[in-house]
Amino acid sequence: MLVVDTHPSQYSAPFYRAFNQAYKGEMTVLFFSDFSNGKFRDSEFGKEITWEEDLLAGYKNVVIEKNYQRSYISLFSPFISFRFFYFILTYKGEKKFLLTGWNNINLIIFAFLSRFFKWDVNIRAESFDKFSRKRFTFIRHCILRICFKKIHKFFYIGTRSKSFYLKTLSVSDEQLAPSLYGVDNQRFSCPVKRSA
Repeated sequence: MLVVDTHPSQYSAPFYRAFNQAYKGEMTVLFFSDFSNGKFRDSEFGKEITWEEDLLAGYKNVVIEKNYQRSYISLFSPFISFRFFYFILTYKGEKKFLLTGWNNINLIIFAFLSRFFKWDVNIRAESFDKFSRKRFTFIRHCILRICFKKIHKFFYIGTRSKSFYLKTLSVSDEQLAPSLYGVDNQRFSCPVKRSA
C-alpha cells in the first residue's frame, strides 16, 4: 500500500508506524515535503516549532521535495509536481493507495487520474465544508464529484465528515467507513510502582 500525504506530522507518525507493523513493512508513505520534520515556523500559529522525535522514523517513506522552502502546503504549493506523478506511474508495489486529503492540486489530479487506471484509491480526510461563498462552493463540489467518481472507500472522521460525503458529494453508504483520530498511548504511559 502507498499512502500519499503532504508532510509528516506529530499525529500521523505514530499511526504510520503502527500501520507499517500491521502491513509487515509493505506500506510506504509518500510525502510532498519534509519541512515539518525538525525545526520550522508554523504559519498558522505564528511560532517556531520543533518536535522531539524524528517524524520520518519507524516506517518506509519517500519525500518528493526535500528541504522545501515553504513551511506549509496549500492548494497550489507545491504546484503540479512531475516527480510526484512519475513516482506514482512507475510505482512497482500493489496499486492500492490511501490519500490523506485534497488540499493540494496534485492530490486532486491524482484522484481524477484514478478514473482511468485500475487503481484501488481510498481517501481518509477531514472533509466538512469551510467555504462560505456559494459560487466557489458549488464549483468546488462539482470538481470533487468528478474527481472522486472512482474512489473505492471514503474513511470519514466524525459525523460532519460523513454528512459531507453523503449529502454534498453523493457518496453511497457502502463506500463509507469510520476512521477516528487516535493517540499513541504507550508514549504517555508511565510505569506504575506497586507497593508490596
